[in-house]
Amino acid sequence: MSYRDQHKTLLIGIILLFIIGIIFTDSAKGQENSIIAIPLPIVSSYQQLKDDETGEHDLNSLPTTSANSIDETPTGNEIPVPFPEAEISFEKVCDPLMLSPGEETFCTITIENNSSEDFSYKILDFMSRRMTIQEESIVGGTLIGHNLILHRGELASGTLPSLSIEKIDTPLVYNSLQALGVPPLVDMEDEAMINVATLEPYVYAEEEYTTVGIASNGYLIPGLGSDEDIAYIPQIFPDPAIPNNVVAPFWTDLNPEVAGNIYAALLTRDDESWVVIEWEDVPDCDESCDNRYTFQAWLKTNTVEQDITFIYARVDGLGNASGLNVGVEDNEGIQGANYESVPIVDDELVVNSTPGTDGETHTISYTAEAERSGLWFGCALTKVFSFQGIAFDCVYGEITE
Repeated sequence: MSYRDQHKTLLIGIILLFIIGIIFTDSAKGQENSIIAIPLPIVSSYQQLKDDETGEHDLNSLPTTSANSIDETPTGNEIPVPFPEAEISFEKVCDPLMLSPGEETFCTITIENNSSEDFSYKILDFMSRRMTIQEESIVGGTLIGHNLILHRGELASGTLPSLSIEKIDTPLVYNSLQALGVPPLVDMEDEAMINVATLEPYVYAEEEYTTVGIASNGYLIPGLGSDEDIAYIPQIFPDPAIPNNVVAPFWTDLNPEVAGNIYAALLTRDDESWVVIEWEDVPDCDESCDNRYTFQAWLKTNTVEQDITFIYARVDGLGNASGLNVGVEDNEGIQGANYESVPIVDDELVVNSTPGTDGETHTISYTAEAERSGLWFGCALTKVFSFQGIAFDCVYGEITE
């Protein structure tokens, strides 16, 4: 290759590097590798009006929804799960059900404590007289006569998943989504909720999501938010009142309609990606004011474990007079965590999730022998002394010659 050709090749390389430097940024969450930013598509949007005199929301306001919105099924009229399924799992199984005289079936009765409290219980299991329970095969119960098994016991409860939020000392480079070429979300007015598709799945509180609701007031709803989830007065977590399933980097009465912007993008670097939501220079007032806030929530995608971080680039005050909270809550408003300080510039907060544990289980097992032809059945009944009512489960089979 001639000197001229070498010089030409070097010049082309410099130009390409310059172009790449414009398209890509230098860091993602403080890393040196380049990243690509993809704006997240809007799937639906909502807005509530605030009464000028009372400061309360107009609950009769109707949502505005984009043409490609995701349909949501109302859940307010769902029939509650009756006893015992909501708190207790109870099941009897026998196999096989079709027998000939002299053949045996293997049966199990299983009870599991799904409640939040320990309980004591009693189980009675009865087999019809066409079947004979084999006493030597019984595990976990006591034979009474030839066809009845009795057992009394106690089962410890499991534990619910828990959430926490803490500050960590990690040097970060704040990545402005505007600087990455991400356009602001449209229709993000005061008291608004916009749902976006995250393009990649993320995990929050042991659940996987592919959408997230973004509230103008500085919080997120993993999944899909609605007009009922819009609130300018922050909760202290946990709180069973709506909204639930909240991820709040800076929940206060913010107003992007006055100034500032909100952005949502998928950032990818090498084989890693994050959903990043940013509130940029958004004020905490209904008119022009000096207090502005710039902060981001980072949701790690394509991971089996939760990885959520809050970072802050501008915090001019203590939030609106209506209150401020930084924290997280589960989807039932049972578990939650609150950060006890007002974040400052360069703070990094990490949201931790500890998986719950299953409650104790007891299983009774045995074999039963078919005696004579005809239909047969077996029924198990349990009484849990902490609850009103009983549960039972039956199996039905046939003995043929």
